[in-house]
Amino acid sequence: MKRNLLSLLIAMTVAISSFAQSPEAFKYQSVVRDASQNVIPNQAIGLRLTINQTTPTGTTVYQETFAPTSNAYGLINLEIGTGTVVSGVFASIDWSAGPYYVETAMDVTGGTTYVVMGTSQLLSVPYALYSKTSGSSTPGPAGPTGPAGPTGATGATGPQGPQGPAGSSATTTEYKKLFMATANNFMVNLPWIQIYTNGVNGELVVEVPSTASASARVSYSKDNGVPVASTVAAGTSVTITGLTAARLELTCGEYSNTGPGGVLNWMGIGMVNGWIMGHVLYE
Repeated sequence: MKRNLLSLLIAMTVAISSFAQSPEAFKYQSVVRDASQNVIPNQAIGLRLTINQTTPTGTTVYQETFAPTSNAYGLINLEIGTGTVVSGVFASIDWSAGPYYVETAMDVTGGTTYVVMGTSQLLSVPYALYSKTSGSSTPGPAGPTGPAGPTGATGATGPQGPQGPAGSSATTTEYKKLFMATANNFMVNLPWIQIYTNGVNGELVVEVPSTASASARVSYSKDNGVPVASTVAAGTSVTITGLTAARLELTCGEYSNTGPGGVLNWMGIGMVNGWIMGHVLYE
């Protein structure tokens, strides 16, 4: 079992220059950290990205690899759809036939021994690509030009606002709004732990599947408060509430039911005001 501890901060956005010229790609950003949560600067990274259809482990419609080098802040930037293609055609993906999920796998040594770090559902980000082909391909007739409206009066110039605080040297980007009022938005879907929404805004469910081989120890704190810890048996879950305007730190560990009781798997998640900021996986 590989002993890799990586912290990923992922940002996926689509930059569209015009409705008629949508690019066949969308951006990916990641911060790579070591086991002590220190960034890994100026390091060649092996990265494999897979797009699966319908479920996190569904049909793979596209897979590609990259070999980026992190900058001085441990940051890597690339565009999904422009890597070395392993399978599939990015331009042929039917974005209307989702949902789609992106699986992230890395080799921090720069090689091709990839370790799967997690799978995230694509929500509305890449569907701007679908907008260029949605509906009828034949444009309708131009409507008549409406009358010009009256010119409004010029408003008074408002006072200058105060100077904002200095920004940090490394800017991070929020990548996924989890707490929608929609059930079963999975952030994590692993054999030993599942983390997903239950349809109530600001609530998060942490569940140990009934097929898991061991129970899990779940610990979380909100706004740096006193941690709440519990042991979750296979087939049961805990629900964390009040997360729409709170900072959450959540850790989950799977422990052996036999032998000395060592840690089998561990993961941690950081969230601010309902935005998932990154996750750590240790297997």
